[in-house]
Amino acid sequence: RSLLQELPRWMGAQRALAWAQTLVQGALAGGPGRQQSQMASCIAVLLAHCPADRVTGWVQSVLAPLLSFQQQGDAAASGFPWTLARRLAAVLARGPAGPLLLSLLERSTEPGFAPGMASEPPRAAPALRCRAALVRRLAVRSLSDADAGLLKACGEQMRALLSHAGLPVKLRIEAWGVHAEVCLQLGMVDELRISMRYALRHLAGLERAGVRVADVLARAPGSFLEGSGAALEGLCGMSWPLRVAGLAAAAVVTQREAVPRTVWETAKQAVVAFMEECGMPAEAQRLGKRL
Repeated sequence: RSLLQELPRWMGAQRALAWAQTLVQGALAGGPGRQQSQMASCIAVLLAHCPADRVTGWVQSVLAPLLSFQQQGDAAASGFPWTLARRLAAVLARGPAGPLLLSLLERSTEPGFAPGMASEPPRAAPALRCRAALVRRLAVRSLSDADAGLLKACGEQMRALLSHAGLPVKLRIEAWGVHAEVCLQLGMVDELRISMRYALRHLAGLERAGVRVADVLARAPGSFLEGSGAALEGLCGMSWPLRVAGLAAAAVVTQREAVPRTVWETAKQAVVAFMEECGMPAEAQRLGKRL
């Protein structure tokens, strides 16, 4: 990776960006597999060290056509565009290219799901995971009103998607993840509480959903957690390995400020009970007193 970081300085931005485009073409020609994931990571590292304004142009001219439903063709079958977009989200979201990436994903028709569809679009789940990764990394405080509006529209789209009774479970989980990220980023407390109730009703007992819920609980400010006690208690009572995620979230919640008292007590009891279960009653007692 150190070599990739130095390429823009050695070759100049124009040649480095051209090399990145060549890597994209090579990845698409090579077919799906681990190699595509590795090449996407290499491209992301390379672009992260190019001038931000030039990178924005590259995203528009190279990535945008790949994310376009009309132009994907064979590229859609590999899933590489979404892998690349997720890698770029990790390194570019906080720069000028971040809002552009979100705009491209909003305009993409692939993640959509219409009532009555016989099956889900083939790359809908990867596209939704890409959205969640991008939304999570956006620096909302530096966004313009228009860019923040894109985030809000993304949340509304996910909420509409979640309202479809026939939405496949896999897409339901991914759409919930995007919606929860938007709520966290925009400080939508009431919306996140609604989202948590939705998860309890429609996603309970699903391992992949539980991991996402636990992650949101661990990162949400204390004031967001009103009414989340049932979700936290449920996760801490699940079988392994999902229980690990619930207990980790509970441990974080006990250290967070402004947590509603009932939620905090639920988290404390879960952590103490686990320590007692593991044969550490003295440690559990000391922890209970300290908390």
